[in-house]
Amino acid sequence: MPRFGQDVPPHARRPVAWYAPATLWQAARKLLAAEQFATHLDRRETFPSELRPVDFSADPCDASAPFWFDFASDTGDGGDATVAVAQALLAPALAGTQAVDEHGRPLPQGRLLVLGGDLAYPGSGRLDYQYRFIEPLDQALRWAQRQAGFGRWRHAVDARREGIPIAPDDKVVVAIPQNHDWAVSASTFCRYFVNTDAGAVLGARTPQRQTWFALKLPRNWWVLGLDFALEGDLDRPQYEGFKALLNQGLGAGSQVVLVYPEPTWTRPLGDHAPEGYPKRYQRLEARLLAAGAPIRLRLAGDLHHVAHEQLTLPDGSDTHLLVAGHGGAFTHATHTQEVRGRKVMRAITAPGDELAQHVEIGLPRNRDEAALPAFEPGVRYPDEVASRRLGWRAWAAAFRARGSGAAQGWRGWWAEQWDSNRGLLPVLGGLVGLLTWFGWGIHPQVDLSRVPSPSAVLPALAVLAACAAAVWDPLAPRRALLLGAGHGLAQLGAAWGWTLLCFNTLGPWLGWPAFVLASALSGGLLLGLTLALACGGLGLASNAASGLVAHEGHKGFVRFRLDDTGLTAFVLGLDEVPVQTAVPTDAPLPAGWRVVERFTLRG
Repeated sequence: MPRFGQDVPPHARRPVAWYAPATLWQAARKLLAAEQFATHLDRRETFPSELRPVDFSADPCDASAPFWFDFASDTGDGGDATVAVAQALLAPALAGTQAVDEHGRPLPQGRLLVLGGDLAYPGSGRLDYQYRFIEPLDQALRWAQRQAGFGRWRHAVDARREGIPIAPDDKVVVAIPQNHDWAVSASTFCRYFVNTDAGAVLGARTPQRQTWFALKLPRNWWVLGLDFALEGDLDRPQYEGFKALLNQGLGAGSQVVLVYPEPTWTRPLGDHAPEGYPKRYQRLEARLLAAGAPIRLRLAGDLHHVAHEQLTLPDGSDTHLLVAGHGGAFTHATHTQEVRGRKVMRAITAPGDELAQHVEIGLPRNRDEAALPAFEPGVRYPDEVASRRLGWRAWAAAFRARGSGAAQGWRGWWAEQWDSNRGLLPVLGGLVGLLTWFGWGIHPQVDLSRVPSPSAVLPALAVLAACAAAVWDPLAPRRALLLGAGHGLAQLGAAWGWTLLCFNTLGPWLGWPAFVLASALSGGLLLGLTLALACGGLGLASNAASGLVAHEGHKGFVRFRLDDTGLTAFVLGLDEVPVQTAVPTDAPLPAGWRVVERFTLRG
């Protein structure tokens, strides 16, 4: 069990080891249970039907002053990365860094914080949230209060805990859940964000009543946060709630930012919707456009990197796609097909049947779709060179132990090995041993003239299927299938070779432990080499390879400035996350914070 408390230094909160057997089991078990539950009861249908916008348009501040807000997503993984991002989010200003505006001025803290989901990993239970989200953010908040001289915000936090209402200009936090938040049916997410306003997150206001939200910002800008749960789409009450906003001030002349739980545009055009039945979020986009409310930015996390693209429309306006899931979780590759593939848009907004009006954005599936208007690629963070370099690091990542350094005695040391990528190795050895048991019997007497029994066929096919699944990529199925088949044959060939060597040399009894050890080492190495080739060389299997490498660098968030010129996005990045072996107190922000990209959506 991890150690909780505000005295736990960030570095001791080690990142999730995604290939540790316990982690894989926990994530799979919770996700499957949540999917079964959602099949019979969609929790979203239990929320209030009326969607009440959080209104910042009548802000008591000077109307000519810019309105600042932040977007961060995929936060709750390793302590070093989470605390580093939270410190930058909560600092009064990013002074002493390269994160400055076009006039060289440090970027001030946003009054509003929008969280894009996946706030804790792997399963987002109550302990996951406490350990990987609440406590790291509280440590960063205490650090920020010291930086500000224990100013007004600290008194607001104290006041809320005493039950005194918070003033209108205090911090506000809103959020949408992603798939990991829904792995426990969003129960923990709801305890912090839905129908509760007790200052549990940073002592801030959390005014939303559903797992989705609407924000009315100054200068007639709107931010709509969508919740797909585990269904990949809006539910009916949510869709109707957003439609009702079209009669509540959201309409002609409004500028809209849509916050998605996942970047739907990285999938084939249409997003696998049934023929003749477009998804509700696609129909919502069409309704917004028909009402004269252009969608200026589609913003999402889920993929742990930055990828920006823009399209100039026939009327001269522009619309943007931005993936910014680099808030703390391991870094995803940016040179893969889903990121670098050409994105196109098809908008059908003519009056008529509701199902005939929708907007599709994604990867073209044929020549006709390839002729549609295409988005121009912008900045990728990390860039392609760094991304490929990280992909190649997968070859030895299965042997990496990300221990907390707090193990006590040999039992603690063994527990940390099991709860890291190394824990996968004995599982691989055991599975190969099971395959050999089926093929040769419990005490194999192996010679070159003997072949495995027919009982080994099904386990061997299972190995081939598992190896193909490890590198599967639906955007490049042929290459993925060939690579997966080669991986599976290599694993089976290694098992056959170790069988001949170990049992013929050491006999049936000593041969078993030697065989399992050798199979564990070769299995881990072959898995790592295959994922390294897949990701680093071929641009495939980004999630599998990136999760194995679990790189903690290239983190950040997006800071927005809304003023008379429009909405300006400052995409912020920190290439190297500092190691913090003590709870942060007076240390300055890392000087490496910088603006990765800046772009403006003209009002």
